Amino acid sequence: MIKQLSLTLFLLVCIAVHGKTMDPIPYQPDATQHGPNFEIPDSQWKRAADARIDTYRKADLELTIVDVNGKPLKDASVHVELQRHAFHWGAVMGPDFLTNPNSKTLQTYFLKYFNSAGSGSGLKPKACPIEPCKENAATFLHYAADKQMVWFKKHDIPVRGHALAWEGESWLAPQMRWIYNNPDYSDREKGEKMLSRQLEHAAHAFEKWDVFCWDVVNEPRDNTLVNDMLPHTDTFVETFRRAADMREKLGRGTKLYYNENQIISFVKKVGSFEENMTIYKSRIQDLLDAGVPLDGIGFQYRVRRYVPPEEIYRRLGEFEEFNLPYQATEFEVKPMLKTEQFSPAQKKQMVAELLTAFFSHPNATGLWCWSFMDNKKGTLPDALFSYDGELRPEAEQWIKMMEEDFNTDAMLRLNRQGRAAVRGFKGSYGITVKYGSKKKSFAASLLEDTKLKLICD
Repeated sequence: MIKQLSLTLFLLVCIAVHGKTMDPIPYQPDATQHGPNFEIPDSQWKRAADARIDTYRKADLELTIVDVNGKPLKDASVHVELQRHAFHWGAVMGPDFLTNPNSKTLQTYFLKYFNSAGSGSGLKPKACPIEPCKENAATFLHYAADKQMVWFKKHDIPVRGHALAWEGESWLAPQMRWIYNNPDYSDREKGEKMLSRQLEHAAHAFEKWDVFCWDVVNEPRDNTLVNDMLPHTDTFVETFRRAADMREKLGRGTKLYYNENQIISFVKKVGSFEENMTIYKSRIQDLLDAGVPLDGIGFQYRVRRYVPPEEIYRRLGEFEEFNLPYQATEFEVKPMLKTEQFSPAQKKQMVAELLTAFFSHPNATGLWCWSFMDNKKGTLPDALFSYDGELRPEAEQWIKMMEEDFNTDAMLRLNRQGRAAVRGFKGSYGITVKYGSKKKSFAASLLEDTKLKLICD
């Protein structure tokens, strides 16, 4: 039964629609360039995943359509169309997203099939332009991200920040590297100076970039350079504490995340999922024990070799004890070796299975593709789109999932009481009512079971 809640009972005044906007990219499911898209066959795991998706990702919408006198419009037809998911379906951008010759095509695809964004390297410490790291080789990434943030804000696209701290030797900003290589400092002095610089950068980046969440620390399992130099100081805790202080100072609602690799997807290096899981869980517990805010858990979702979706879901379950939201932060189908290239059919299967598995978990809140588009040099063959704006197999399957599997687009007929109902994915909707020669449109939000009463003149 649909709940009658005061917050979800709306009385909307309709507005006229002056013709339907032409879809700039009509969906053509049979026009794929990389073979047919993948349909997940019926199986126990698929039925279980679908049931979870129905429970956690959908809600009931009951419509009552009346005229200005309160009389039901029983002969009206109603089009209910999902316009933006509540779930974050995101993509991470390289520096030339706005500047390449095919940017308009790529931007059109992005706005239709994604609702969230990120910057691959533009917000990382290595790209930070504050003194004395200004104008280092990576700084151009920062300036490109700056322009992209303006574009995202214009289009109401939430952005996740990646990352405030990354304690690996390869990822040090110039000043950090200078401190680390200075023979005049002891390890303790290096650690103290590097931590001070790390916290300085975290405060600067947090204030500059008004993102909806931050990977406060990235890959804390293997990247522990500063932390190892200060055995009596947990540098990860201190970085989270600085981020929390900045959040309070600025009065923002920014969420604070950890982000780690090789946890729910393939384990690339020596070790196992169980070993990686244990280390990551210990880092999470360290924060909680220190009383530092942790708002969510990031799992890099880079697929190096095939992992069954049942196993992916089992691994996600290992972190349920923390009762924290999940984000799949770096989704990519990227083989381990060049000799292990996936076929287009295999890529499409993995996209279908892995999106479904993650979307079905109740703690999941968003999934970001790591590489939205290739660069001019063509060094990102696993990106969704080529530099020329052509769809690769992963993009074709992604679009199929958004158009068919995770979409609500329903034509309804009202009964004699002027009512109709649909169960749809949570998010924002456009509702078009057609009655006689008239057509009216409404905007609505479906985040829980909802009743709407729409008045048409």
